[in-house]
Amino acid sequence: MATPIERMTAYASIDQSDPKRLIVVVVINKSQTTAINTGFQVAHTVRFDKAEVYQITGGVGSCTGPTRQADIPITLKNAFTIALPPLSISTIVLKALRIEP
Repeated sequence: MATPIERMTAYASIDQSDPKRLIVVVVINKSQTTAINTGFQVAHTVRFDKAEVYQITGGVGSCTGPTRQADIPITLKNAFTIALPPLSISTIVLKALRIEP
């Protein structure tokens, strides 16, 4: 049986044109039947306030999206949890309301 870590992959990139934005292109849940609840903690000098979530779901030939999901408030220092549906790809855009010196 694959562990949740083996069933998903994540990548991140910094938006050089907007220091208040970090993109986590993300998370591929490879499981065909099981959602994954997972947490992220991002090491960054910017403190992010929310995560915008966009998801593509479905199997081969029947994908839907990307669909904007509800924003996730980030109340801990750059840490949050997210539910990843089976056979999904999620893009998470972390945003800061302001940058503190």
